[in-house]
Amino acid sequence: GRGVAGAAPRAAARHPRGDDVLDEAKAEGASFRGTDLSRAKLAKANLLALNNGALAQSFAAAREQAEENHQRLAEQQEALKDSVDAMRELHRVISTPVSYLERMQALLAMGCQRFGLPIGILAHIEGEHYEIVQAQTPGGEIRPGQVFALSDTYCRDTLRAQSPLGFEHAATGLQRHHPCYQKFGLEAYLGVPMRVGGVLYGTLNFSALQPRLTPFTTVDRELIQLMAPVSYTHLTLPTNREV
Repeated sequence: GRGVAGAAPRAAARHPRGDDVLDEAKAEGASFRGTDLSRAKLAKANLLALNNGALAQSFAAAREQAEENHQRLAEQQEALKDSVDAMRELHRVISTPVSYLERMQALLAMGCQRFGLPIGILAHIEGEHYEIVQAQTPGGEIRPGQVFALSDTYCRDTLRAQSPLGFEHAATGLQRHHPCYQKFGLEAYLGVPMRVGGVLYGTLNFSALQPRLTPFTTVDRELIQLMAPVSYTHLTLPTNREV
């Protein structure tokens, strides 16, 4: 009997008391709450990171757009300055009191320098007859009075376009098949039709044996359109030849 009574305390020791169970439950609850809190903090941190990432992308896009707008504005300002400079130069040429021949030579020289093309020509066209009226060339290779077949010139295409026609590198485009390229090897060209009293007179055109490194600008095309009337105004006023 004593042995049984002696075993009782040991059996009681093997089972936790009610307070111990309650403490363990509280500890586990606290652990669960801590885990939930950690997860909530992690989720909040992830959301904040996503928001920050979206904000950074939005800021980068806005900055890129601002840079593009700034670049576009700078290009527009440069084009405006270029246009003003061109108009001033044209006004200087046409307002200088010189003879018709000198004015035409000055106009052609201005175009050659402006467009970066060393050959400048004022041509009279009748049918397939293409006659040089005035010319500006580095070595005087082209002279007034020379006659070519219109089909052998790029000006044939200019008349068909009825507007300024230009290209920078004939060898890389369809112009490489043109008779003008085949015969004369002209790589770059800019020309415009000329009309006197509503009747076709010819063309004002500039060209080069070398490719032009930069594309013709809108200002270039507008300028040659303004130069053409200056040319044919003097053609309609013979008395200007005596000025």
